[in-house]
Formats: sequence, structure tokens, C-alpha cells
Amino acid sequence: MKKKSLDEYKNMMSQLLKCRQEQSLNIFKFRLRFSVTNKLLPDAESWVSAVIERNVRELEIYAKSIRSIQFCLPVSVMSGSSITVLNLYGCILPTSKIKVDLPKLQKLSLKNMNIPLTFLVHLFSCCPLIDDLRLIECSGFKTLSISVSSKLKRLDVHKCEGLKTIVIETPKLQSFWYFYDKKKRCTLNLLACRDLKDLVLEYPRMNDELFHEIISEFPRLEKLVLSRCYGLKTIQVSGNKLKKLVIRRCRKLVEAQVDAPNLVSLEYHGQRMPLSFRTLSCLKEALLRFDPHAKAKIDWKAEDANRLQSFFCTSNLKGLKVMTWTKQEVHIFEDNLLVFDPSSKIRMPHSVILSACSQDLLAEALKSWPYQSKLLVYSLGNSEFPRDIYNELNQGKEDPKCCAYFKNKCWRHYLKKITYEKWFSESCGQSLAGLQVQNTEFELDWNTTKRGWKKENSVVPKRSKID
Repeated sequence: MKKKSLDEYKNMMSQLLKCRQEQSLNIFKFRLRFSVTNKLLPDAESWVSAVIERNVRELEIYAKSIRSIQFCLPVSVMSGSSITVLNLYGCILPTSKIKVDLPKLQKLSLKNMNIPLTFLVHLFSCCPLIDDLRLIECSGFKTLSISVSSKLKRLDVHKCEGLKTIVIETPKLQSFWYFYDKKKRCTLNLLACRDLKDLVLEYPRMNDELFHEIISEFPRLEKLVLSRCYGLKTIQVSGNKLKKLVIRRCRKLVEAQVDAPNLVSLEYHGQRMPLSFRTLSCLKEALLRFDPHAKAKIDWKAEDANRLQSFFCTSNLKGLKVMTWTKQEVHIFEDNLLVFDPSSKIRMPHSVILSACSQDLLAEALKSWPYQSKLLVYSLGNSEFPRDIYNELNQGKEDPKCCAYFKNKCWRHYLKKITYEKWFSESCGQSLAGLQVQNTEFELDWNTTKRGWKKENSVVPKRSKID
């Protein structure tokens, strides 16, 4: 920032706060984001102290360190009697001898900070109402212990270097998110959290034994996310209240047996299809991605196809459309039984998505460049489903206004021309024996430069609607 601009900014901030003080007006929320320099430090400290005097309720300070210069938090912040939400990034806490007294604090987020153990020890006794704590990329403590008397409902611990033990004794915790991207062991003790509803684990050292030990203690779990748990190989997930299951990039996972009759949402991202289900009668949405690592030679084996077929047979897909796609083609099926009809000639899918909305299907398949040039739709008899897909593709194509205020445009801005061909074939599958299958193939012609939408590049197709 130039000297003149910096001086103008400092004067503006000082005038605004002075006006508030003269009118005896309180401040509800104050957010300060700045790069720490010697010229700005005294003013920043003065502004923060001023908003504390004006009984600020929500305070956020983002202090980006430059040349090892850091922002030391004013002592008055630690005794802000009106503060309910406190978000700090890159700040230095006052000396440990300073007493913390935040009687109304409910949400505390600390990121990229060194936190003395003494601060954490006295935190909950000095902040009796805190129910949301987030520690992100922090250091300075090896143990995090939450006492039984705490009212904490949500705890996020992300990449805290040096942390070796987490002990949570409060039974009120409902959400726990642990993320550490290095292969260092951290002992997790969550046995007291019987009411836990949301559990997110991104932990490379997570293995089968540790997972089953943890998961067995949460009978009320509604959401489970496993991400980059490289030690998982064979697991069982069960729960009558589990509604959302997400498994991402657990690269050694070969089998996951799921018994969750009330599962509503499913997401999987991996190299193979390890999932098998006892029942999926309540499933409303699913996204399965199969994209082997570029350097790994992994073939789509029969057991993967069998598990995927079993998934469709187990699911109650009434009202849901199925879409699979590779890097070259998109396949959309009006009925899940058509997915494994021999006439569809489906190969190993890159991804599979289930949704009741055609717009959601296309948005997911065509969200990254390069776009697929071929889209195949499979439907029964004289269904109107191919027409719905065509209308969705053609909607606003000549002059799309959906991304008018965004630099990065969606696929509608690059679609030049749609041509199609349809034919009928007789189903060979046992469940659809004797029924006609309507096959519609759309050829999609795209602007190849992808530099932005230019109206003059638009080409209107010869046929304005599908027959």
C-alpha cells in the first residue's frame, strides 16, 4: 500500500471510530484484515482497543505477518465482557500472566498461532459459555483436554503441530472434526461423547482397529466423513441414525460394509468400488467418483462392477436419474435398471451421480474443462426424458446470462451447437426383457479457446427442438 493510501486509510478508520465514541454508539461486529508493518501496528492496536470500549460483540482480526513482524493482541481483548464471537489469525496472545475473562464468549477460532498450554487449561473456566472451538494450524501445546463440565458442542482441530493427545470428557459434544496431513500419531479419546452427531476424520494414521474402536461409541451419529485415512483397509459402518456418509481418497480401502437403513446422502471418491450395502431405502442423492491415480495401473475389476451393480439393485432409486461419465462421454439413464442393460455397453465410469434434477446432473458432468463431446441418454419407450435433457442443454444458449457477474463462466457460455440422433433397441436385461430402449446420442460442439463468451461465436442449430 502506498504511503498516501495508507495514511488515508488510517485517517478514515480513526474518524469512524471517533464518531462512534462521540455518539456513544456500540459496535456489533468489527473485522480487521491487514498485513503487519511497523507503520500500522500502533494504529491497529488503538483500533482494537477502541472497539472493545464500544462493547463489540463479534471481533475478527486477521494479521498477516511480514518479515517476522507479528501483531500482539491488546490486553483489553482478553477481558472483553461483551465479546460473543472471537476469530484470531496470526496474532500473539498477551503474556500468560494476563487473566482471561470473557464471560459471554460462545465461539472462538484461533488460526496460525502459538498457544500456551496454560491458556487452554484455563480457557473453559474463564469462558463458561463457549460451545464452539476451532484450533487451526496452531502450536505450543501437546495435549488438548476438554473437561466434563464444558458446554462445548463443536470442536475442530486442524494441523496442530506437536499435538499428541486429545481427551474430550464432555458428553455435550455434537461435532468433532480432526484433520492432520502428516503421518504422526495422535491419541484420540472420545469415549464420553455419546451424543456426537457429526464426525469428520482426515487422519493418515487411522487404521481399521482404531476406526472401529472410535465409531462403536457413537450410537447417535448422523454424519460420518472419512478423508485420506490411508491406513483403512476393511471396515464396517453401521448406525440407524446415520444420514450422510462421505469417504474420500482412502487409497488402501478394499472393502467397506455399510449397514445404515436411513442413509440419505452418499459420497465416495477413490480408485475402486469397495462399498457394499445391506439396504438403501432412504437414499436421495449419491456421488461416486472413480479416478485412479495417473501413475497407478488399476483396472476396473469384476468385483468392482458387481459392487456397483449391487448398489443400484439395493437402492430405492424411484424418481432418481443415474448419470455415469468418462473423460470423453456422458451417459444418463432414466431408470437404474438400464445402467446394466447389455445394450448400453457401459464401460468403467469415471463418476456416478444420482439426482432427481436433470440440471444437477449436467452441472456436475460439465463443470470442468475440457467438456465432453458426446452425451448419451437411455430411456424407456417414448419417454419425454430425452426432450428434457435437450431443453436443459439448449436453455439460454444463444445469450446465457447465468454468469454475468463472474469471470469464470459455466459450460453454457462455450456450447456452440447441439446435434442428436436417436434409435430404438430391445432390452436384453432380465428385468426389462421385451421392453424398447430409446437411445439418444447428443453431439456437443464447443468453443475450443475457452477465453470467455463471445456472442458472435454462437451457432444456432438447424433443428430448434427435439422430435
